[in-house]
Amino acid sequence: MSDSTCRLIAILCSQVEFLSLAGVNVTDKGVEHLSLGCVVLRSLDLSRTKITDLSLDKIADSLHICCELFLAGCIKLTSDGLLNLLKKRQTLRELDISDVPNVVEKVFTIAIALHIKVTPSNESIIMEKKDEQQTINERPSIFAAWKRKFFGSDPK
Repeated sequence: MSDSTCRLIAILCSQVEFLSLAGVNVTDKGVEHLSLGCVVLRSLDLSRTKITDLSLDKIADSLHICCELFLAGCIKLTSDGLLNLLKKRQTLRELDISDVPNVVEKVFTIAIALHIKVTPSNESIIMEKKDEQQTINERPSIFAAWKRKFFGSDPK
């Protein structure tokens, strides 16, 4: 499966509401096809694909009723792209960004404020400070609070 397959899905299955392309060879071009043709998508799984922040812009601008977005392992995404998505697409209720490297604390703060269930990974959260950055492992109490809020238990 590739970007050309996404184009066909957008043309032939324009009313699809749930779509998983996890691990598929999809890029920003494929997401562009989907965002223009599959505007009733409610749940989209792009985990472990080659998408960048350009795809997040297309999703934010076109998929107005999308409430579940799975981006686990999308290593080309940035915190800026995720923040832009959260600001534009406030219909999101679930966001999986596990194994997305270097996600800053602000992404989680905004997601929490918007009542979005967010799935982080321990290693990827970067705590913002004025002059330096700390990994979550250096500030486990904040991560424990997130875990309690979203999962109802302390991390093990």
